[in-house]
Amino acid sequence: MLESKLKKYFAALLSVILLFGSAASVQAAATKYKVYVDGALATSNGIVRNGTTLVPFKPVLSAMGFGFQYDGKSKTVRATKSGTVITLKIGNKQANVNGTAAVLPVAPALINNTTYIPVRFVGESTGYSVSQDKAAASIYVESQGNEDYTSSKPAQTTPPPASNAAAGILSTQQITNLNDSKVVMIEMSEAQGSGVYLGEGVVITNHHVIEGSTAGRVVDTNGRYFDIAGVIAHDATRDLALVKLASNTFQATSVTIGNPAKLSKGEKVVAIGSPMGMQNTVSEGLVSSFRTTADNVKLIQISVPIDHGSSGGALFNQQGQLVGITASGIDSNASLNFAISIAEAADMLNQIKGKSYAQLTTTPLSSLATTVPAGSTGSSENPETVARSVKNTLNSSATSFPTPGGSIHLGEWVSYVKDGTVVVFNVLDSDDYATYLKYFDSNNTAYGQWMDSLGRSAAKSFPNNEIMICLFYEDMFTSYPSSFDEDEIEAVSGGYEVFHLFAVSLAQNGKVETAIRP
Repeated sequence: MLESKLKKYFAALLSVILLFGSAASVQAAATKYKVYVDGALATSNGIVRNGTTLVPFKPVLSAMGFGFQYDGKSKTVRATKSGTVITLKIGNKQANVNGTAAVLPVAPALINNTTYIPVRFVGESTGYSVSQDKAAASIYVESQGNEDYTSSKPAQTTPPPASNAAAGILSTQQITNLNDSKVVMIEMSEAQGSGVYLGEGVVITNHHVIEGSTAGRVVDTNGRYFDIAGVIAHDATRDLALVKLASNTFQATSVTIGNPAKLSKGEKVVAIGSPMGMQNTVSEGLVSSFRTTADNVKLIQISVPIDHGSSGGALFNQQGQLVGITASGIDSNASLNFAISIAEAADMLNQIKGKSYAQLTTTPLSSLATTVPAGSTGSSENPETVARSVKNTLNSSATSFPTPGGSIHLGEWVSYVKDGTVVVFNVLDSDDYATYLKYFDSNNTAYGQWMDSLGRSAAKSFPNNEIMICLFYEDMFTSYPSSFDEDEIEAVSGGYEVFHLFAVSLAQNGKVETAIRP
């Protein structure tokens, strides 16, 4: 039944990348607002969405005296003024001010090829007030010259008490500023996690983050990508691994390794990781206890929440030193969160001690893969063979779809070949699709990264085949469901049937294009 539906929608599938556009792209709002900065007109193209003022970033930031950069590859705006650094990303509600994470009410958006940002957040981070006059269709951004507005500015770092300073104790913000650039997000072909930079192109992470994958890359805080060349060392029992980057161009110094034995119960610790793809989220908590597994692996029990994607992240002590690698996969019951003591990595660290990038040898990631698809040599394969291989791999490794509300269990992946193109797809029911929609605005970047990892894995294994990996929603309606595309709706006895494509990753000629939508 599903294959017959897929045949019907196949022509639409081939053009879906163009039809979707960017997941963060939206249509322009009908009402345009004039935006004034200190009384001078900066732009006539401001909008209000869900009660939040969005403005074209270039003319408004210029009028506010910001310096700014835009990275088209990562779709990131970096604005600086008077020592304040603000980072915003299209389609992502996660922002960053001076290394501290913040949540936006509305994500920056690409509207008619122009990047729009929430001006109130940017303004109040640097001492501006923002007001709106609906009747005049105007937005006013005004700098303030009195102390009444200082509370809206980012908190200034104050010197710690003398006793803390003598002990080298740092604030959470100081720890973050010291180490944020040294923690990376890891995108593997079969998983997503975090890692910590050790210098000379070496990143430490959890073994379970890289296990089962045949390709991967790390993403730094500036949105730059670095492919993983191979595995330097790994230990499944300790759940630790060292990987080497394909080039020694990572622009950060190594973290400082601390001594976990000096930690005490109740001591403050800071974790940095990328839960649900929300890159370099900072959390703080306490050391709850110390545990030892049946395999004699030392763990640090912490009150810091460790979610999907934080695995392999950094746990720092009050001196900003690395004391553990967060590992959400160890035990997720009863809110028990753990980090693996960095002391467990002693043998691995000794293996790389004193060696240069060129002296570090690796084994392929595929040596850790639990399932390696046929055709991994990159040779051209029969489409039917490719379809079976990709389908079997997804059915063994992509069995759930991550959301902030918990993973959506996926049913069986189904494959279909049409004119040499391989299509492998899965179908969500109404409850699971509702969960996907619930978190779409806040989590579409992570959704896209997950789909993209599936496409990249297929492209790596079968670079000479065209492969489409798709997610559909199927449901019945008694009245005409006008919110869906016309060619996704079919009149049947008793109502209308919908077969809605909402996510696709296309691997073609070794390259990947991914698109998602509500």
